Amino acid sequence: MPRYAAGLDFGTLSARALFVDVDTGETQTAEHTYRHGIIEDPSSPAVARQDANDYLEAVEDLLSQAPEGVIGIGVAATASTPIPVDADLRPLDGDLDAMAWLWKDHSAQAEAEEITALFAHHDPVRLARVGAYYAEWFWAKVLRCARNSPQASALAATWVEQCDFVTAHLTGNLRRGKCAAGHKALYCEGYPPTDTLANLHPELARIARTLAEAASSSETAGGLSAEWGAKTGVPSGTPVAVGGVDAHLGAVGAGIWAGRVCMVLGTSACHMAVAPYGIESVPGISGIADDSILPGMLGLEAGQAAFGDLFEWAAEQLGGSIEQLSADAARAKPGCNGMIVLDFHSGNRCPLADARLAGVVLGQSLKTTRAESFRAVVEAAAFGIRQILELLTVAGVPVTDLVACGGVAEKNDFVLQTIADVTGRNVYRSASGETVALGAAIFGAVVGGVFGSAEEGQSKLCKIDALPFTPSSEYNYTPIFEIWKQAQKELGRDSTIIKQLLDLP
Repeated sequence: MPRYAAGLDFGTLSARALFVDVDTGETQTAEHTYRHGIIEDPSSPAVARQDANDYLEAVEDLLSQAPEGVIGIGVAATASTPIPVDADLRPLDGDLDAMAWLWKDHSAQAEAEEITALFAHHDPVRLARVGAYYAEWFWAKVLRCARNSPQASALAATWVEQCDFVTAHLTGNLRRGKCAAGHKALYCEGYPPTDTLANLHPELARIARTLAEAASSSETAGGLSAEWGAKTGVPSGTPVAVGGVDAHLGAVGAGIWAGRVCMVLGTSACHMAVAPYGIESVPGISGIADDSILPGMLGLEAGQAAFGDLFEWAAEQLGGSIEQLSADAARAKPGCNGMIVLDFHSGNRCPLADARLAGVVLGQSLKTTRAESFRAVVEAAAFGIRQILELLTVAGVPVTDLVACGGVAEKNDFVLQTIADVTGRNVYRSASGETVALGAAIFGAVVGGVFGSAEEGQSKLCKIDALPFTPSSEYNYTPIFEIWKQAQKELGRDSTIIKQLLDLP
């Protein structure tokens, strides 16, 4: 009978399952759209919440479609998407603040800045691992809830990341993952930082005391419970791997290794690298965590808050489809006749760590064409990637080539060619359309006893396109890239002009 590893990928609007035959690599897929989608607050555009019960509905639906012969289950989910839960790990009832705080919720920017300032004073070594604390992350959201909704905060026995919430319900055992804890909740030696967090609010210290040591995704969270076995038809006792962050497990599914940086190019972009232990900080990137991508190595993450959604917005404003605009932009002059865009449309993750920014266009004239305008947006995204690669290499992280996955990578050759041209590196495309779920499935196969390590699973199941996008030598992007970085610094870091505009009534 075939042996299948199940990989569950909990995205922003839906969850997907990949059932991969660990002997042949053949796959089956399923998808479940969340019933309630994203729940917003009209009075606060920074709020983005979800009903955590939607995740449990998705689990039941997806695993009920599993073929016979599942030997292990892996789980990947968005992060940081922390959920306040009761003592039985059930989602709370109540207002928006009692719901799951979706990764794209930016309402805790002020709290993130306070956490950054606090740790800069009390625990700079730990802060150096993340560079600066983000509004999207665990402790900022817990603090925001404690201040904004004390009743919901008091009802929470603990807060659980989405990936850990799913594995806890599947197994009846809460085992937190190093991936989310390390990159979003300041996990490292001496975790949790209870004494430091107590300086901000007593609720943070209380929640910190409920957290335990975390584990890598190559370890078992537990066996599938009898309850979930009965609900889904998957045999109870089937091993479930410790959960991980979607982008990080996507990097595993895309075939990341030391030197190969993985770019998950979707609504936003997340860039991952792995390196031997010893690098303590990379100024400007989103963070470093032990064992967070491949066990036994440092996992490094950097991000761009706007990527695919920036292209969609630009296409809508320019009155064309992304496909047609990409084709037209490919024929436009590189450098767009001196026009540049600062891609602050959803804030900036790296290197500014500031959610309260907005996009900027410079160098536009009455002669600027629609194709040049779109090309400038794509080049801005590519400049952001080049900047991240510079930060990594300066810190000693090996970077040889790039592998791309996610919706933008699958659909848009122009974007990948522009990245190759701007960065000067080969860009490979993953041959799998479900790299996140594949990475989760690889860890499912590890805990299921099929593979001895994630790397062994990668060598068996990961595939990339044979021919890369290679850099063109026709245009030297360095001069305009240096101007772009200067504009980013002067308008994003050294000036309050953008924030003054955003604060206007």
